[in-house]
Amino acid sequence: GNRGFPRLSTVIARDNGLAEFPAALLYEGSPMLNTLDLSNNNLSAIPSELGLCAPLKRLVIIGNPLRSIRPELLRGSVEALKKFLRSRCEGVEQQEASQAAEDNLGVELR
Repeated sequence: GNRGFPRLSTVIARDNGLAEFPAALLYEGSPMLNTLDLSNNNLSAIPSELGLCAPLKRLVIIGNPLRSIRPELLRGSVEALKKFLRSRCEGVEQQEASQAAEDNLGVELR
């Protein structure tokens, strides 16, 4: 769809009682987003697609009832968190697995 924020780069929405991740903040809706602070809300899930948002350099989601993400991941680097989210995206895992298989094949052929 055409809904979104093509120029939005920073969202600070901590302590807002958000229970659902705003879909418009995903890469498709907000391709320039580089800072996202949704700390201390009521989010129980973060969409895996957020891991595909390349410009995102700061992602703060601590203080939410997220059961599927380990606390140390939430406190670690944004790249590690995005990698974890990407790994949950359907299709990405198979793609990476087949790429790894090709890499191994290349090693054996040398």
